[in-house]
Amino acid sequence: MEDAKKTENMGQLAAGGLLSQAFCIAKGFSFEEQHATQVATIALQIFDELKKLHMLDEYDKLLLHIACLLHDIGWIEGQIKHHKISCKLIISSGLKLPLRQKIITGLIARYHRKSLPKASQKLFAKLDKKEQLKVCWLSAFLRLADGLDRTHNAPVKSIKCKVTKFYIIVYVNASVDSRDDLLVGREKADLLKLVSKKRARLIWRAIPEVGN
Repeated sequence: MEDAKKTENMGQLAAGGLLSQAFCIAKGFSFEEQHATQVATIALQIFDELKKLHMLDEYDKLLLHIACLLHDIGWIEGQIKHHKISCKLIISSGLKLPLRQKIITGLIARYHRKSLPKASQKLFAKLDKKEQLKVCWLSAFLRLADGLDRTHNAPVKSIKCKVTKFYIIVYVNASVDSRDDLLVGREKADLLKLVSKKRARLIWRAIPEVGN
């Protein structure tokens, strides 16, 4: 029991070190911290809510967290194709991850916008089927989370999900109504629908903060 706890503590320390490193890299590219951390918060909540569907582990969750923090660093070269540039920058970064894990992390960031993963895409094709499925799930969470913060105003406070035979129902608890974030969130649930083989329904619930 004691050895298991030590191993767990060492793992937490290693994860903390990687996240700190990711923050340093992101800051080096003048990232928008509020948006990146908001997207990470939402994506990680979706990961936790859908654990029984995706069956991924805590290490995968860490890669998702890193990808969330770094998904927009490609903006350093402008808006056009910034998702692809983010991927390249993550892979070539000094992140203390094995190269294959950096490729996976880069691809998670790459698919936060525009085209969905395809077998014809060179980097994605280098992964085995299990790794490709992992990228699809984790990208789906990041992609949806990014859509739910389209305005960069961080209206979303928490996420709850309900899974039925045909649907994933995502309850979006927010401080205010935000039509733009909801509409783009619905658009960017496309990969979640594909990988889960279920329909996705987003329900926005505006719950004003106490004192407002």
